[in-house]
Amino acid sequence: MKEGEKILVFNNVRDQYSYLGLPVDNIDLRNEFNIHNLKDIHDVVPYKSPVFRANFFSFVFVKDAHGRYTTDDQVFNTVPGTIYFTNPGHYKSYVCQGIKEVCLVTLSEAFLKQNVHAAIFEEFPFLLAETVPPRVLEPEKFAEFEELYRQIDRQYLSD
Repeated sequence: MKEGEKILVFNNVRDQYSYLGLPVDNIDLRNEFNIHNLKDIHDVVPYKSPVFRANFFSFVFVKDAHGRYTTDDQVFNTVPGTIYFTNPGHYKSYVCQGIKEVCLVTLSEAFLKQNVHAAIFEEFPFLLAETVPPRVLEPEKFAEFEELYRQIDRQYLSD
């Protein structure tokens, strides 16, 4: 982050995309949970985001894309098979060099507490970790996560 750089703050992914002029048609504001493929959002690449602070959790599953992700002062490459997680409050930015399939799941703390349980952070302390470095999984391990996020997406889009 450069000195004097304006930091944008977003409470949900719809506000973020609206501010950045990105499509929001598939982002449900009534929900504090959203899931979508970033190729549906970033149809022009390369794309470089501004620095922002998101007040929501993000789970990212990179099936087929290349780029770079910065959280606070740590920079990570994203390649096929990458999964990563960020919690609210960190300064972030990203660069997309190419996107074919990236599943982004965003949700609020309230959503977690309401739909899992109020003591969610006691059971899953990693949700409060400062920075969880991304991991690149072997294709067969990534496929297990892919099956789960596809099931979630189907339910999300259903009645």
